[in-house]
Amino acid sequence: MIEWPEEQSEPEKYVLSTLPADTSLKRLAAATKMRWRTERDYQDLKQEFGLAHYEGRGWRGFHHHATLCIAAYGFLVAERLGQKDTQKNALELIRKLYLPPRAPCETR
Repeated sequence: MIEWPEEQSEPEKYVLSTLPADTSLKRLAAATKMRWRTERDYQDLKQEFGLAHYEGRGWRGFHHHATLCIAAYGFLVAERLGQKDTQKNALELIRKLYLPPRAPCETR
């Protein structure tokens, strides 16, 4: 897949996929753009929830620390979506949280 915005003279990104050949372009673009969401979640976990602050030596301690950070993050996302003022806009909030800032380019 090649991302080539109309206003640019050269393609912006190239993506090689191992998804089945019959995968739709829309699904391929969504899978590609989920990388942005994953990186954003990881950044939030490190900065806001202390994932990067673990200084122990063992796997078990790190695993417990990471599990608690991820559980706290999931709890706060669920709380944010459960608020009365966001229920009517829950879909819009999910789009804002879990979709990249710009839509995928059209096929050329």
